[in-house]
Amino acid sequence: MSRSYVALFCMLLAASPVATAQPAECTKLNSTSQMARARGAVLIKHGDERYLLRLAKECDSVASARHLRIVTDGAEHLLCPQGSEVVSPSRRCAVTSVETIDAAEFERARLHRY
Repeated sequence: MSRSYVALFCMLLAASPVATAQPAECTKLNSTSQMARARGAVLIKHGDERYLLRLAKECDSVASARHLRIVTDGAEHLLCPQGSEVVSPSRRCAVTSVETIDAAEFERARLHRY
């Protein structure tokens, strides 16, 4: 690859928006953690961190339930990159992905409900 192409590639990467990433480890949620609903997803704000939890397609009704809990391997309020579930009074739903998002994306998702 010529140097001009490498330089162009680096400039494009720098100009790209920050990609969302999967958290590396589990997060213990607490009473200050906030949860919001979006179509087919659940949003969590925990301190300075914000997460987008995508749910399986058949779980849209869980995302709209009034009371939700996050459970991982039986541990309440534990959010992990894999194995977490969103639990409503009527059903449990596997989280298909956990993404770390920025404040602007969190607000956009919360206000527009995707």
